[in-house]
Amino acid sequence: MTEGCAVASVLGVLEEREAAARVRVKGLREEAARLAEVLEAAEIKLDWRVIAREELVEALAVSAAETTAVTEAVAEQGRDFPRDSRVTDR
Repeated sequence: MTEGCAVASVLGVLEEREAAARVRVKGLREEAARLAEVLEAAEIKLDWRVIAREELVEALAVSAAETTAVTEAVAEQGRDFPRDSRVTDR
């Protein structure tokens, strides 16, 4: 009968370990779900920042092109940029 008690004891230990493993798995699943939400929010913020940078680069390129076009047009006319009549030399 001693063998039967030992088997029951080992079985009890295995059942306790299984229960503990189930609790751990449940906790990890909950943590993974929480982290998935945090990751999604971070990815959305990253997308916004990428779009903002791309929009800025595009706007700066357009502005630079417009400035270059005006500079070239003035240079072709052989004169300097028009001066603001409100600005006086000192």
